[in-house]
Amino acid sequence: MVCNVLRDADFRSTYDCARTNRTYTPNTGYFRFRFQTIKHHLLRLINSFEEGLQHCTIDNHNFMVVSLDCIPIKPFNTNKITLSPRQRANIVVKATGKPNYVVWMRSNIGAVCAAASNLDGLAII
Repeated sequence: MVCNVLRDADFRSTYDCARTNRTYTPNTGYFRFRFQTIKHHLLRLINSFEEGLQHCTIDNHNFMVVSLDCIPIKPFNTNKITLSPRQRANIVVKATGKPNYVVWMRSNIGAVCAAASNLDGLAII
């Protein structure tokens, strides 16, 4: 059985409920950011896993990486960022879609190095 788990205050994710005895709220949906078209939005990405690389993308969008933990960088543009365990990054995204246009933000933990059972994360922006 797949259900939606409400984690922490606002984080929502699909999860196989047969793997846990945690309480859950069914059909909570995905987390939704409230991006406004043409505006720039600052996001902080955090790989909170103990092991496994996290790969983050935003469908049909490039973004500017403005900082990485403990690494001096010059800001650069990309469409994908990979974070090591416990690493954080600040990115700036310019929302380019039409109002009410659904864009997916995707996060994937590399299965080779991770012991997690749910390797994909999604949010709507």
